[in-house]
Amino acid sequence: MQKQPNGKFGSWKAAVIGGLIALGLITLTLAFLGSPNVTENEEMFLPFILVPVAGGLGGLIYTFINSLDFQSPQLAIFANFFSVLLYLFLVLIAFTFGMEI
Repeated sequence: MQKQPNGKFGSWKAAVIGGLIALGLITLTLAFLGSPNVTENEEMFLPFILVPVAGGLGGLIYTFINSLDFQSPQLAIFANFFSVLLYLFLVLIAFTFGMEI
C-alpha cells in the first residue's frame, strides 16, 4: 500500500531536485579535479546532460521508495539507505559514461 503524495507535483519536484544535486556534484567535481583528457576541440557537454538525467531518475526512485508503507522502522531505514545508494550509483555510472565517450 502506498501513502498519498505530498502535493500535486511531488515526484516532479523530487526529479528536479535530484537533477540539480547531480548537476552541482558534477560541476564541483570538474571544477576542482578537471578532466584529464580534455583537448581544446573536445566538448564537455555530455556529462552535463547525462548526470542530471540520472540524478532526476534517482530522485524519482527515491520518491517512489519513500512513498511505500513499511511495517517496521528498520525496513524503512534500510529502504532509504538503499535508495540513496542507488541514486549515487546512477550518478556515478552516468558520470563515468559521459567522461568516456
